[in-house]
Amino acid sequence: MINPEYSENIIGILFSGGKGSRLFPINEFYQKVMMPIGIHGTPLLEYVIRHLKFHGIYNFIALIGYRGEMIQRYFGDGSRFGVEIQYCFDNPKLKGTGSALWNAKELIGDKDMLIYYTDILTSLNVTLFIEDFYSKPWALGSLWLDMNWNEGDQVVIYDEDMNVREFNTRINENNNGHDPIYVNTGISLVSNQVFHILSELIEKQPQKTPIEIDLSTDVFSLLSSQRKLSGYCTDEWWLDVGSISRLTSLSPQLLVRHMAHLSSEVRY
Repeated sequence: MINPEYSENIIGILFSGGKGSRLFPINEFYQKVMMPIGIHGTPLLEYVIRHLKFHGIYNFIALIGYRGEMIQRYFGDGSRFGVEIQYCFDNPKLKGTGSALWNAKELIGDKDMLIYYTDILTSLNVTLFIEDFYSKPWALGSLWLDMNWNEGDQVVIYDEDMNVREFNTRINENNNGHDPIYVNTGISLVSNQVFHILSELIEKQPQKTPIEIDLSTDVFSLLSSQRKLSGYCTDEWWLDVGSISRLTSLSPQLLVRHMAHLSSEVRY
């Protein structure tokens, strides 16, 4: 179980506002994170929240937009699930994942953040991920990286000290075939200090509407150039269920195999 000190210092940020266009026509009826999975039709987001709770994360902010009321009605304040959930609706004057984080700044307060794109399901040992992050005081961010994902060509290259050296570069670009290359899973940890970076980025767009800041393109790339971005590499199971083909590959048997630690709380 996670160190209680870390647990109190971290808030889970659940990116749950996307329209899920790749899931058409399912997204016409469901917010994508509310898609029923398993034999009993448990919402995808419930698996995510219960998995993070299993590792000691009890406080969450759900960043919502499209069909956000569906999420609010089901989860409420989170007490039914033994957690606390607050909600932050999209601001039309702010665009991008970095801007969405800024929009929730007052709710986040001084806590560090576990960033989770909630169309991802994983058995990641979040406890070890968090402990690794806090063991590197130089890092303002840490990415969970995977070397087994074979889709797409945007990768992360890191050095022997687990500094991310190049972020979102192409596989055959600036890589001599000897450097380890991994893919960013979309799950990360960031220090509260990134709000200073977001503030500076926003100040550079005084006349722009909407203000557009992306965590990956703008914030993580900057941290990488400053050698303040860490990589955490494991081969644990994960699945991006943001498309019809991947959703149909998520069988009840697969859920039982990889999410068995939740069997006492979730009906598969």
